[in-house]
Order: sequence, then structure tokens, then C-alpha cells
Amino acid sequence: MNFVKKNAVADYRNNYTVFLTDWINAIIESNKIIIVEGKKDKKALLELGVDDSQIVCLNSALYKIIDEIIFLKKEVIILTDFDTEGKKLYSVLKKGLEKEGVIVDNVFREALRRYTKVSHIEGMKN
Repeated sequence: MNFVKKNAVADYRNNYTVFLTDWINAIIESNKIIIVEGKKDKKALLELGVDDSQIVCLNSALYKIIDEIIFLKKEVIILTDFDTEGKKLYSVLKKGLEKEGVIVDNVFREALRRYTKVSHIEGMKN
């Protein structure tokens, strides 16, 4: 699913609220599993309306998280932070999941990086 509308790119760059509303609605509608680093990231997404059952926190070993996702047989969105550690986690998770046949949707992560100044998921606000 590509939530970026043809004529909305300029609006997204100039209006964070419009972007965030479209972004969150598209994530919710996607019904994909969202992987986040911690409890604060999860709380931020919950406050924006994402269902608790869609969110998986990295609160155990990465291989356990990967096994859990494989068992669920769903596509995933990895929303680790854009700092050095978050980028490393993203890379390891993406490689591990794709190796097991899980589809990783990077559209949402890339849009967040491209159209906002958000560096940490917990920092997202309406």
C-alpha cells in the first residue's frame, strides 16, 4: 500500500499534521505487524490510534522476535529509530525476516524519514 498521494508530497513536506494523519491511517488499515524498539515507541503509536495487537516491541532477543513474526505469517513494518543503533537493528531484523520469507514493508519507514524530521518514534506527536 502506498499512502503517498500523487499531489500530496508538497503538503507532506509543509504540513506534518496532514502527513501524520495519512501515515497513521494507512498503517492501521494495512493490518501489518509493526516492530518498534521499546515501550515509549509503542506508547506513541498507541496514542496515535494503532491497535496494541499490531505492535511488537524489541524486548527480547532478536531471534525470538524473528521466530514470533515468522509464526504470525504477516508482513511487517520495522519502525526502529533513525539513530545508529536503530539503523543497525533495522538492518539485522530486515535481513533475518526476509531470509525466512517475511515481507518487510519499508514504505512507511522511508516516508517518515523523507517527509518529517522525526528521528525517534517516541517523538511523534499530533
